[in-house]
Amino acid sequence: MASPFIDNLVQSGVFGDTYIFGANTINAFHATLNRSAVIKDAPKFFDPTTLGIPWTVLLPGYTRVNVLPAFESACNVCALGAVFTTTYQLSNDLSMVRGSHQIGIGVIGLARSITPF
Repeated sequence: MASPFIDNLVQSGVFGDTYIFGANTINAFHATLNRSAVIKDAPKFFDPTTLGIPWTVLLPGYTRVNVLPAFESACNVCALGAVFTTTYQLSNDLSMVRGSHQIGIGVIGLARSITPF
């Protein structure tokens, strides 16, 4: 079975800051950015027009031939294309000690963008 050409790129960055307001109060802030690009392609093969068959070819150079259970000419479960994702995350945590109690409050925000081709 022919394997697809897979090109993966992932980039990640984090910024964090912890601030102490006093002996009993701490604030922690984090910002995160993740980007990925996953590109899947398959090796060029033949198509029916290459063999002289008068056939409408929607994706030139890509023909899947299956002779089961003997062989396959290409990966039948591999979707060709590219997917680009970007994820942003912001979080803030506040921790306070009051007497014999510890109080923790946290907020998180997440946004993402997915672009398939």
